Amino acid sequence: MKQLESIVKNNSIECISFDIFDTLIIRNLDKPTDLYSIMQLSDQYKTLCNACDFKKIRIQAEKEANQLKKSATLIDIYEKIKFIAGIENIDALMKLEIDIEQKVCQPNIPVINFYNYCLKCGKKVVITSDMYLPSVELEKILQVCGIYRYEKIYVSCEVKKSKAEGTIFEHIANDIHLNKKEILHIGDNFKSDYVNALRCGMNAYHYKPEVLSEFKNIEDKNNNDLIYRTLNSISKALAKKDSYSYNLGLRAFGPLLASFCQWLNFEFKKNNIKKVYFLSRDGLIVKEIFDQTDTFNYHTQYLFASRRSWIVPLLWKHPELSDILARISMSPRITIGIFLNRVGLKPDRYIDLLDSFGLVIDTFYKKEDLFKDKRFIELFEIIKQDIIDNSKNEYLALKKYILDNVSNEKIALVDIGYNGTMQYAIEELLKEIHIESKIVGYYVGLNPKAQLILEHKINAKGFIYEPGRNEDQCNNISSYIAIFEVSFLAHHGSVERFEIVNGEAKPVYYQYEYDETDRQIVNEKDFIVQYQKGAIDFTKYWLDNPYFKNILIDPLIGIINMNLMGRKPNKFILKSFGNFRVFDTQISIMACPKKKLWYIVHPNELKRDFIGSVWKIGFLSRLFGTRFPSERLYHLMKRYLYHGN
Repeated sequence: MKQLESIVKNNSIECISFDIFDTLIIRNLDKPTDLYSIMQLSDQYKTLCNACDFKKIRIQAEKEANQLKKSATLIDIYEKIKFIAGIENIDALMKLEIDIEQKVCQPNIPVINFYNYCLKCGKKVVITSDMYLPSVELEKILQVCGIYRYEKIYVSCEVKKSKAEGTIFEHIANDIHLNKKEILHIGDNFKSDYVNALRCGMNAYHYKPEVLSEFKNIEDKNNNDLIYRTLNSISKALAKKDSYSYNLGLRAFGPLLASFCQWLNFEFKKNNIKKVYFLSRDGLIVKEIFDQTDTFNYHTQYLFASRRSWIVPLLWKHPELSDILARISMSPRITIGIFLNRVGLKPDRYIDLLDSFGLVIDTFYKKEDLFKDKRFIELFEIIKQDIIDNSKNEYLALKKYILDNVSNEKIALVDIGYNGTMQYAIEELLKEIHIESKIVGYYVGLNPKAQLILEHKINAKGFIYEPGRNEDQCNNISSYIAIFEVSFLAHHGSVERFEIVNGEAKPVYYQYEYDETDRQIVNEKDFIVQYQKGAIDFTKYWLDNPYFKNILIDPLIGIINMNLMGRKPNKFILKSFGNFRVFDTQISIMACPKKKLWYIVHPNELKRDFIGSVWKIGFLSRLFGTRFPSERLYHLMKRYLYHGN
């Protein structure tokens, strides 16, 4: 817009004419005619009309009305609808269309900033539109979008002249008593706004909206689903220039978050749920959105929980090694120090004992080898009582926390997923302290092979996937699981345990992983904050809009852009998420390969680094480039490395 500012400074320009739609204002729709499909999906439409293809009728009516009258009005169009389809409630339908039109409009900030600059420079401003809506309705839309102080609105259906024919420009010049060379017209349509204005002798500027590079590849262009196209249009309209992480949250995470919250509302209402617990840490962002958009007044609470803080307090009940290994998740490669941490013990206290067995606290072992090692088994028998004692102490604090916070009624647990182990641990604890709550778990995804679910040991539902439904999505998300989980991550550390302070049970946290703020490559904390803000703003927009909020987003639609981000990443995603640190058994970078030449000289290191990367598609994409078929190679290498050759 800088080029335009220099033109406006030219004293010969006295007046600037602005087109409305796709210039001053953006519709949050892929195509203008999608508005008629949104109409048909609304509850109001269903009470007014039973026509099964309103979009087709509406388009036909406008075409026929314009054949009879040049620049037909909305009233002319709806009279045609009455004639074509025999629909009687045309006044109410027309009002519905106008209302939806207002609700899907969004101010186009860069153009509005230039609009205000023109006013500041003392220039006259007029509004020009080829439109069937009367100026009184267009004024309402402009006001909602914060657009004021224009001299006049010129609408084709009122002046019976149009940009499409080039006749309206002469009319404007005559009406405001200016030479056409003293007027600059700005609009998005190359022929109507630019060519025809120039032919008339007016100055013209063809406005082309900026294409955000961060959205590259994050769109399935072959998907013509109305809702999917609308989701993408909204993220485009809400996007902010030079705010990459925010825009990425809008585009990829927002639709998933909105669809998950819709599903939760639907499920809670259907199952008569009143009390909802959102589990830390992944449930915090969901709770924030759910509370702000909840219209049924559910009683919600953020429940501090982690596998370690809820499972360790029950180890005293089942202290044998086989029982512990069944309850505590372990990575394929593990150290004895990690094992001790997972069972609630402080590793530093056992260094001398380990030395006596010839074991080292920070040496990595294959999980299956370590737990069969006779030395380790003997060590375990010695420390077993310590595990029991610590477990009982933690149990007392956790019991206090539960009694203070968990009610004896039908409740819902909300979490990201995946195996139901947290829910099972919670149910065991509630039984132990004689709280008989009926629990239903609601998860973003449930592992299709999770034994607790397959054996019906817990009552749980998966949003995107679960055993017997959309199981392929489990593999899709698993290929970028680190990004998926970071998306939901709360801005506080994981809960280590509970302790009683002044008679109150309080969580004790591990340090938040991304508290470090001086990283040069990517500041993970700031990135996550902005990324989640984008997703939250998108979700609030969808769920606060009276016409969008009741249109349920199918989970397979809501997850499309997230899948594209993780499985077909562009260079911006690789540069940001690819440089994130991952904290598991050791600190690693999500997807950070060495140079190709290094792997040519050291081919065995390619295998090692590939296996060690938590985002393998990202690893291959950074190594070979974004045009390389990294996902295909990922599946081939995975099959070869993990299933043999």
